[in-house]
Amino acid sequence: MKTLNDTPGSNTPLTGIEKHEAEVPVGLEQRLSALIDKLEAEEAATRQGQQKSSTRRSLWITGMAIAAVFAAAAFILLSPRKTGRAIEVDDPEEARVQTERALTALTTTFAKGVEGMEKAKHTTAHIIGALNN
Repeated sequence: MKTLNDTPGSNTPLTGIEKHEAEVPVGLEQRLSALIDKLEAEEAATRQGQQKSSTRRSLWITGMAIAAVFAAAAFILLSPRKTGRAIEVDDPEEARVQTERALTALTTTFAKGVEGMEKAKHTTAHIIGALNN
């Protein structure tokens, strides 16, 4: 005889009146099975769509990075260059002035390069942020 545990440690025998079997609606098992299959298929499709989206985003970012590298290379190769000339100076004061000019030009060029890199970094961060949203 089966027993029912009302309280821990006590076993009460089940009588015929207490036994109750739940009635399962006709076709419920098939409907639940179909619903589970449908949900699994939707989840699989969602995962596949996310993978495709992630792949497209990665390809787009890679393409933008390659384009940026080519643009920088083209800018460097196609920009006009000033031909430098050697200056011979006998006067120490004139040598100091020429050195200051050269260092000022170098500093200015370096600052422009850093400014361009910061601008590119900001633009790239903005594009990546837009892609992630």
